[in-house]
Amino acid sequence: MVGLGVVGTATASLLQRLGCEVAVQDISDEAVARCPGWCRPQPWSEPDFTFICTPESAVAAASEASAGTGLLVVRSTVVPGVVNGLASKLGRHVAAMPEFLRAAMAWWDVFNPNMVVIGQCCPEHGEALASLFSPLLAPVIKVDPDTAAMVKLCLNAYLTNQVSFWNEVSRVCRHLGVNSLTVGKVAAMDPRVSPYGASVHGLAPYGGTCLPKDLQQMLDLGHAVGEPCPLLNAVQQVNISMGGQ
Repeated sequence: MVGLGVVGTATASLLQRLGCEVAVQDISDEAVARCPGWCRPQPWSEPDFTFICTPESAVAAASEASAGTGLLVVRSTVVPGVVNGLASKLGRHVAAMPEFLRAAMAWWDVFNPNMVVIGQCCPEHGEALASLFSPLLAPVIKVDPDTAAMVKLCLNAYLTNQVSFWNEVSRVCRHLGVNSLTVGKVAAMDPRVSPYGASVHGLAPYGGTCLPKDLQQMLDLGHAVGEPCPLLNAVQQVNISMGGQ
């Protein structure tokens, strides 16, 4: 496990509970020292799987420094093209396995996922990852690495859109003396309306570690391919105006 932030520590704990021997690595000695006793503080030379759970900016360096010829699995949020690019550059198999963990609920979410998305480099390694996580009894979706990366970006962009909608509603409600949280809770009683953002909106839901950066990655990706994404630009501006970043 390379990278011991929220995602790395939660994933390491999950794999240990699934019966794996887990070695951990991080540039922070303090982060390594905080790991439980069952974690080995150094990587094996030939691990079966190496999970990259670093910030996006460190994925390439961490991948290049990873020892062994086992399957490299990028858990970090990256844009389409990164995983296949690493595979070509390193001359080894690289898969994508995006995480869908909520920052405050990571330990619950990692053991109780709604789905396991595998961006497989080949059917053999896709099946190996599916087998590894099969005890979770969650639906396993095997796609190509670019599709897996896009699923993660789109999901967080969609969630940001929901928060943005309710943040905009809250601004109108303030002028009217209406409690927007009550409005959201009642509206979410309609099954067509997701409770996400409806009952919890404001600065905190958007100002975490994931939504702003993932939305920016989506906007940068759109710009790179010549699609300006006007809706997502508006979503970003609404939340910036709330003080979300």
